[in-house]
Amino acid sequence: MKNSQHDPNCFVSSFANGIDILRIFNRRPEPKTLSEVSSLAGLSRASARRYLLTLCSLGYLKKRRSSYELSYKALEIGNAYIKSNSNHGIIKEIVNEISRDTRELAAYGMFCGQDLIHTVCARKSNKIISADLTSGSDLPILETALGYAILANMAASERDIALRGLAESTNFKCNVASLKEIEVMLMEDSRNGYSCLNMGDEVGLCSLAVPVFGSYERVSGSIGVYINSLAIDLDNLKETILPILQDKVDVLNDHLCNNAIASD
Repeated sequence: MKNSQHDPNCFVSSFANGIDILRIFNRRPEPKTLSEVSSLAGLSRASARRYLLTLCSLGYLKKRRSSYELSYKALEIGNAYIKSNSNHGIIKEIVNEISRDTRELAAYGMFCGQDLIHTVCARKSNKIISADLTSGSDLPILETALGYAILANMAASERDIALRGLAESTNFKCNVASLKEIEVMLMEDSRNGYSCLNMGDEVGLCSLAVPVFGSYERVSGSIGVYINSLAIDLDNLKETILPILQDKVDVLNDHLCNNAIASD
């Protein structure tokens, strides 16, 4: 999908379409037929076939009979990011500690386009939850507290641009009625210093998250937990798990701030 913030003269639509197809497999990792990819990508069967065969030739997809699936080479893209991020180690350590202390699924997320990308996930218990979230998986930014925690702590101008982009998207989806209601929720989350969201009865999850601040006190991501909404009410969630999240993220924020100062 073309981003209106980019110069249209410099935008390569065919390349963007190829990336979109890879992201389809990231959201739904099971093998897919040509017809399924064509429908999900909004492309004709002929166009989708050319992209799929190109990605197979490059080694990022593999074909099994009439279906396509990701190959191990697709890991190169994510691994390159992890290796280039000097803070990945401490972020992973903090997320693991939160999962261990809360016995819940914990994650670190970043805002990417219209989605919340989970760059680190950890589950230190055998509790059954409905979400199959792993490192690299994504959710629409407005369907998880991790997304709200990021948006709520953006600079006002950046948040306005992000919300306008979401509202103009044909894939716009959230659990509240209007953009105005979202803005009110974000203002409250900013004052509170955390975000909490019941992700809906169909999902069966609630999420709780706090923002992570990188260099120059700018929000760089968020850390949160996903919990079976039938196992705990939101008030209890805030009383028992929020202090753990806040303490751990304070440690991470101090580390990120010191790294930023050292690199200046």
